[in-house]
Amino acid sequence: MNATPGYRALLALTAVVYGVLLFWSFPTIEAAAGGLTPLDLRAFGYDEAAAHAFLTALTDEGRAFYAGVHGALDAVAPGLLFATVGIALWALSEGWQRATRIMLVVVAAIAMGADMFENMRIRDLLVLGPDRITAELVATASLMTVIKSAALLVSFAALVGLLAAHLVRERG
Repeated sequence: MNATPGYRALLALTAVVYGVLLFWSFPTIEAAAGGLTPLDLRAFGYDEAAAHAFLTALTDEGRAFYAGVHGALDAVAPGLLFATVGIALWALSEGWQRATRIMLVVVAAIAMGADMFENMRIRDLLVLGPDRITAELVATASLMTVIKSAALLVSFAALVGLLAAHLVRERG
């Protein structure tokens, strides 16, 4: 796969946004929650008690940061990641059956959609606060986190496999 300048720019932008999220934004939220893992990063989900504990521990400044600065970054991150991974999956699977290629991209799209929906539900949890959250809202947010995590795992595994196969072919 020969990356175009536009794809390289997309890849760089995606790396910067995710770098900021992973190395600054999420650690800032975790610190503001007394060391508790942010809800977005709980790949196996969480229950109402865990969401309540997190929201109770989260400071007002942390809540504002999570909903504001982090929310703004996390609003663009899923689309950037989908575009970056989706394009790579499509390009690296050239020669495969069209239906298989589409399925690879659809899984990446599912991750993006679940991430965006997760972000909306977490924002709702932040607005409601620990004493007004509902079991249904927590269950929906948690489910979106699990779906996002599973779809990302599948997409990244496919991407790694396709990259490895591509490198083997190139060295051939």
